[in-house]
Amino acid sequence: IYSLLSFLGVQPLNDKSIFTRAITQPIKNGDEIGLTRLRTTMGFLSLRRSKQNVNISLVEKDVQLCSVEWDPNDSHKLVYDALFGTVKCAMEAILHDDESKALKNYSVIFEKLLRLRQACCSATMIAEDRRAIALKVWNEMKSKTATKKLTAEEGLALLEKLKSAFATDEADNLPECGICLMEMDVNDGTILKSCNHVFCKLCIVQVLAKSNKRCPYCRATFEESDIIDASQAKKAAAETSVAVKEDSSSTEFGTPAKVQALLDAFESMQGDEKGVIFSQFTSHLDIIGVALWKAGHSFVRIDGSVSAAKRMSNITSFNSDGGPRFILCSLLAAGTGINLTRANWCYMMDCWWNEAVESQAMDRIHRLSQTRKVTVLRFVMKDSIEESIIQMQERKSIQAKAVTQKLTGEEKRKALLGNLRGLLQIKEE
Repeated sequence: IYSLLSFLGVQPLNDKSIFTRAITQPIKNGDEIGLTRLRTTMGFLSLRRSKQNVNISLVEKDVQLCSVEWDPNDSHKLVYDALFGTVKCAMEAILHDDESKALKNYSVIFEKLLRLRQACCSATMIAEDRRAIALKVWNEMKSKTATKKLTAEEGLALLEKLKSAFATDEADNLPECGICLMEMDVNDGTILKSCNHVFCKLCIVQVLAKSNKRCPYCRATFEESDIIDASQAKKAAAETSVAVKEDSSSTEFGTPAKVQALLDAFESMQGDEKGVIFSQFTSHLDIIGVALWKAGHSFVRIDGSVSAAKRMSNITSFNSDGGPRFILCSLLAAGTGINLTRANWCYMMDCWWNEAVESQAMDRIHRLSQTRKVTVLRFVMKDSIEESIIQMQERKSIQAKAVTQKLTGEEKRKALLGNLRGLLQIKEE
């Protein structure tokens, strides 16, 4: 916020020392006067208009949460259980011994949570050798924890061991930034040749601005010449239609529960109705594309690898009568700035941490010029981390609206660790 006030020249808060003394430090100390000053300032400078505040008439939007159950013997569930169990064991041990160690490893744990979210979509999104490692580690940990609890050191060692198990196969999947943990398309990614860690361009530029250039992930030093574009390491798919390739593991795992639930949901569509399918993972879109092709459904696709011309061509084709019935969209590449009102069905295939990102995606369909009732189906795996993410979304929404809420430093610390406990279903002692 200070950078905005500085850019706007809001005196005297554009002075860093004054901003720190009047706002930053009081907030850190739990003094409500700091937050009060900030709210008062932002009240004069900002203008927020929701759809409810603007005199516009939109059609009805029905958002439904679809809880999808795993079959007890589902191979996808076995992989998820192994991943979840190992991370939970490690976290319980660390939190029991020293909470500060959990905070120091927060980004590492957060990356493991990303793998759990991928497993909720399909176990095949995690490379075969990585799945085997995770299952082996989990079997070892079950026998160990049956006799005694892990120590904090054992928990940290387990996290280290899981790094290789949870890493994605970079040859088959788009990478995610090691700093902000957001999945990148080939136009936004950079790779450090010295250590092979991947970051988005925005984050790596901030690192370059520092005099001591170290990889944020492994702390190894690097030079600017070590940075190469991810597009040089991986060719983007030239065509937007999915190249249908049978995955060697698809026979072993079968159709993921979410994808089957999606196909079943199509039965509710009427006549010439169309649907938009969102996922934050391009590898998940690949799997969905194969399922649509097998079922005989026509579709086009938009993700970060699609050129601007092809992107517009696909949107025009989808919006035309007689065009493809479905469009597969990357949540981050197609969640804003486009009009897909030809569709009145929206399928959200996975959860994002911030509900506002999902709402923006839904608004590609639910907007002016939409004449039909819009139905949004949000698919969530039952008894999984996704249910915890939905609960976290609800808490964040309430906090965003409760502008008078005052949090002390201790409360913020508890909230941070509470998020980890909630996601991994760990009870606070």
